[in-house]
Amino acid sequence: MMEYDDAKYQVVEDEAAPIEGEAATEQPDAGGEELNDPNVLKIILAAMKVIYDKSTSDQVVNMLRTGDPVQAVANATLFVMRALYETSNKSMPVETALTAADSIVDLMAELAQAAGVEIEAEGTEQAKANVMQTLQQKLGGQPAQQPTQQPAQSPQNQAPAQPGLIAGAMA
Repeated sequence: MMEYDDAKYQVVEDEAAPIEGEAATEQPDAGGEELNDPNVLKIILAAMKVIYDKSTSDQVVNMLRTGDPVQAVANATLFVMRALYETSNKSMPVETALTAADSIVDLMAELAQAAGVEIEAEGTEQAKANVMQTLQQKLGGQPAQQPTQQPAQSPQNQAPAQPGLIAGAMA
């Protein structure tokens, strides 16, 4: 704890100490449990680098301003996730990517709003569902909401494997 006391100023650094005269309030969860996983955090930070990099930020903003806001947020998120997946030499763990994608959609929705695109909370949730569905299809991850696995298809009934994170999804 650091204290500085002067007639005009008093600085007290203590996480649990409320400001005098105010009731202590619980802080909202800033990012959920996913931010406790360093691998998820690395993906989110790398996504922010792609989103705000000079070479890609205009493209991301243009994607967000095009068409339906829900689909635009989903497409821009998939664009960033694909760039990260390819940069990782296709070694990004599926579950980690799915967990990080949730926060990345939130970042995209915030950026869309800053760019003048109106998207409601329900739209952000729909964009998350679209992104999760696409990533699960392309990466082969199991949905977190479905603990039971579906029976595996026989090899002759399976579609041929497609290279890349979202091969063709952004076309």
